[in-house]
Amino acid sequence: MDNIFDPKNSLWLEIVRVVGILINGLILVLSFIALIMRELDIAYFLLIILVIAILHLIQMLSLNLLYNIQQIRINSDKQIIIQEKILDMLNGNESSNEQREGIVNNDHVENIEVDTPIVAESDDLPSSNEIKNSIEAEKDLEAEDEIEKTKEDNIIQSEKENKTFVSPIHGKVFMPDDDQKSSVKIPSGFDSIGEYAFKNNEILEEIYIPLSIKKVLMQAFVDCINLKRVFYEGSKEDWQAIKFSGYNEELMEAEIVFNY
Repeated sequence: MDNIFDPKNSLWLEIVRVVGILINGLILVLSFIALIMRELDIAYFLLIILVIAILHLIQMLSLNLLYNIQQIRINSDKQIIIQEKILDMLNGNESSNEQREGIVNNDHVENIEVDTPIVAESDDLPSSNEIKNSIEAEKDLEAEDEIEKTKEDNIIQSEKENKTFVSPIHGKVFMPDDDQKSSVKIPSGFDSIGEYAFKNNEILEEIYIPLSIKKVLMQAFVDCINLKRVFYEGSKEDWQAIKFSGYNEELMEAEIVFNY
């Protein structure tokens, strides 16, 4: 099981965020109780609320910075792994090649005693050259598969930046174009809204979400401060079944219009 405190694991960021919210909420509740019981002056109560708001803002900014650093490290590690795979495919594994060639080389083949009689001449038995050619063909097929997989990984990595793409985990993911708009309608057929899709879009005021959307990925609507209305094609039950990742409070707090 992976360590939840691994810098590459985003779970610990969520834990820190939730713990911070619980602590701030506890302080606020205790202060409110003290205010009701007249054990706390109203001015001190307002000061406590101001301090909690500042601490919450600092926490959100810090977690956002940590998450961005985490994503940079993960992307860097992926690029290093891809480069190592490409170098391995280009250079080949010399030790593996020598071992395979030694198996089919007549100078290294030892005499093996068997119980069954050996037929001196038979057209059904493959020659050493045929065995060698078969091994080489298998190596070529494996190399082609690795190259194709690397190409697919590179396509997904590059397309994540500014357009839609297909993810093996999240299905068909929607990503908007570079032009920021006040109203966006996501076409039907998409399974997810991508990470950072509308991040820092202060122009966006309303968005139309089709019934096909099943996931809203991390920080898809972070800092969309003017988002007021969400027109959802499905019912309230369908909306509650969508999986929302972290930092999408702007979307959750907007007015939801169902069955548009």
